Amino acid sequence: MIRRPPRSTPSNSSAASDVYKRQAYQVKVIDTTGAGDAFNAAFLYSLIVKKWDYKKASMFANAVAALKCTKLGAQTGLPKLEEVDEFLKNRGITF
Repeated sequence: MIRRPPRSTPSNSSAASDVYKRQAYQVKVIDTTGAGDAFNAAFLYSLIVKKWDYKKASMFANAVAALKCTKLGAQTGLPKLEEVDEFLKNRGITF
């Protein structure tokens, strides 16, 4: 779940549109080491470099973390951008 920081709303208010929930992608898990770091890096990349909104960034980061779990090693298991694009495309998601 990702919660977008409030823009100019009172600190005690919350809008349902500010919360994004994503189901985990189903993959064959080999090694979860580094999956959280992979998610965080992909999420920031999506926001800062690609300028995507939180919803799109969370979908992308979730895919990166899922693919990372299918390979051994925190760094060596990181997917290439093309792998992430193909993974999402196979699930009917394109950006």
